[in-house]
Amino acid sequence: EVEELIKDTTVPPFIISFYITSKIYWFIELNQIEQANNFLASYNIESNKEINFSYEMAYAAYARLLIHQYKLTEAESLLNELYSFAIANNEVDRMIELDLSFTEIYELTGQREKAVERLLKVLEMTARENQLFNLVFWSEKLKDVLSEVYKIHATTKTKIPQKFMNKLQQTIKNEE
Repeated sequence: EVEELIKDTTVPPFIISFYITSKIYWFIELNQIEQANNFLASYNIESNKEINFSYEMAYAAYARLLIHQYKLTEAESLLNELYSFAIANNEVDRMIELDLSFTEIYELTGQREKAVERLLKVLEMTARENQLFNLVFWSEKLKDVLSEVYKIHATTKTKIPQKFMNKLQQTIKNEE
């Protein structure tokens, strides 16, 4: 079993973190929440632990699991810690991912204005970085907020190039 191999050898922490992250996303997709929580516990991934660079990705997945369980206060607290870490290390990819999690929390808690504001920020960053993956991955969860952002972009001046918005809309449409 993979877990035994990982625990019995000297696998670099970032690879373990990637494995944990992948497995947690898989558990979430299958709605196997108890298994996800047990799996995280077996690797001592908890919200009261100090986050280090090697396991940052695993903690971001843990935050996604908390959101999925509607433990939104705990998720937001963890996301704030992760976001500070990402800013300090200039990790734009991680900031984009975390901002999308914040957007989902705001949408779930009825804070539509904050959700839209956060998603606009994400689109500005992704346009600068020319990244679509995270947006496409999250597009179904954030469909309503994304629709509102499209309207705002169409009717007001934003820092998001029209060419990027067209590409995003076409990519999401192709994925559907």
